Amino acid sequence: LYLYVRNQPMLRADALGLAMTKTDCDKAKDSLLKGDSSWGKRARRLIDAIRSEANCTPPTIRCDCCKKKWDGSFGGSTLDGSGIVTICHNNQDDAFLQRLHETVVHELIHAYDSCKGNDRSTCEKIACTEIHAARLSGECMWGGLSRRVNRGLPLRTLGGDVIYPYEPEEQCIKRSAKESLRSEERRVGKECRSR
Repeated sequence: LYLYVRNQPMLRADALGLAMTKTDCDKAKDSLLKGDSSWGKRARRLIDAIRSEANCTPPTIRCDCCKKKWDGSFGGSTLDGSGIVTICHNNQDDAFLQRLHETVVHELIHAYDSCKGNDRSTCEKIACTEIHAARLSGECMWGGLSRRVNRGLPLRTLGGDVIYPYEPEEQCIKRSAKESLRSEERRVGKECRSR
């Protein structure tokens, strides 16, 4: 139930105090980066790639309370060492920490793209890095938390129950990129038309 209402059952308020705190977020982040899970390995591989392949400074990863409803963000540049990945602990709602793990990997992909020269200065560059991050982070793969239920295609099981399959991976990637483009329009200073 709490996952369904994004851990805020009463007008997005955390009535029972179950929301992730900054301390919880810091512990989860440290555990991820030191752990042996597939997410931890993926995050460390990205950090190593930023450091070695691209010859840049890996970003600082921090937990913070965000005003916007983002899961996280990447700012600055890995080229000059000012890159920062921010995990918005107040918007993390998954009891199993999967959203936090997906967020860290997603934002590290943006850091890698920054190191490779994508400065996110145009709508096209933003779209490119968002597609790259959505595709490679795992958030749109089977079991990823960004996949939405596709209500347009109900299926019947052998028992007669109606189920709704998740949206296809490509549809999830496209939707994710469009949502990010809309949130970046103010920073870029122009409207990014979704294609």
